[in-house]
Amino acid sequence: MENPTIKTRRRLTKKKKKKIKAKTVIISLISFIVAMPLVAWLLVEMWLNSWTGLFNFGDSNTSRNFNPIDAESGEFIDDDINAYKPPEIDVYKDENVLNVLMIGTDERQKDFDPTARSDSMMILSLNFKTNTIRLASLARNIPVYVPELGKNDLLTHIHHYGGEDMLLEYVRSYLGVDVDKYVRTNFYTFEKLIDSVGGVDVELTYDEALGLNGEHPLGSNAITKARVKEGSNHLSGYDALQYSRLRYIDDDYHRIVRQRNVVMSVIKSAKGMSLNELNKMLQTVAPLVKTNFTQNEIKSVVYRLVDFLTGADIENISIPENNQVMINKEYSHEKYSQVLRDFLYQ
Repeated sequence: MENPTIKTRRRLTKKKKKKIKAKTVIISLISFIVAMPLVAWLLVEMWLNSWTGLFNFGDSNTSRNFNPIDAESGEFIDDDINAYKPPEIDVYKDENVLNVLMIGTDERQKDFDPTARSDSMMILSLNFKTNTIRLASLARNIPVYVPELGKNDLLTHIHHYGGEDMLLEYVRSYLGVDVDKYVRTNFYTFEKLIDSVGGVDVELTYDEALGLNGEHPLGSNAITKARVKEGSNHLSGYDALQYSRLRYIDDDYHRIVRQRNVVMSVIKSAKGMSLNELNKMLQTVAPLVKTNFTQNEIKSVVYRLVDFLTGADIENISIPENNQVMINKEYSHEKYSQVLRDFLYQ
């Protein structure tokens, strides 16, 4: 007959083993729960590092070239050098709003030319409090005073004179908005970006379709490879670029609306892409984009963009609102800086 003391010890040993086993399971489960977010974060970091380091982080062009440029036909610059000096306004800031100057320069090749003109200028504004996206197009012929030249000139020429830094400086001082970051693309990048998202859907008017088909009575400066029609069209990168450059049928103010239409279409397309598709697009486009964001700053913004993926509103505006303002010589920096600030920070 087994000794009662030994029997009791065995029973206690079994209980202890069960407790140890249960404790091991609980610890393992807790470790798994704790580790999962860390593993997920590491995977996200690996993915971010795979493409955020591909951008062109080259130094901004800070040289002041001041090569002579003639004003383009039909664009207006007042001879009064006091007419368009910077307004006496403070730069408005909001910690919840990130403004980025999107610069589209006119090179047709992959490499960036430090003296290129800014063919398009938009302020992309992300409001992290309201999860809204706003796009403000800046007209190329906004008049500004250039002290080094001793005369008024066009905003589109400022990049030629002093690169991205000088253009940022002028946008801040003339429009009174907090913007010190830029993203620069060119015609080559634009085509690659559109193709990487599978093209864009655009609604064309009758006149736009005629112009892009080379059949408009006023002529055309941009003709698509594929024939287009009035109404909905799916455009490739090349054809979307032609649509964005089209202006002979009306004016530059209609053109910047077209540019904005394409940008909004790209944003909407990107929001619907799978992670694999998005990764391929970023790997293709990132090396073709120049910016003064650091890699860590880009990663920080991406983390904050998560809330936008569920469907952020996209609002837009043009500064000024139409070409008639310039024709009638009604442009006022004080007025339109206030219009822009009200739009971006509402």
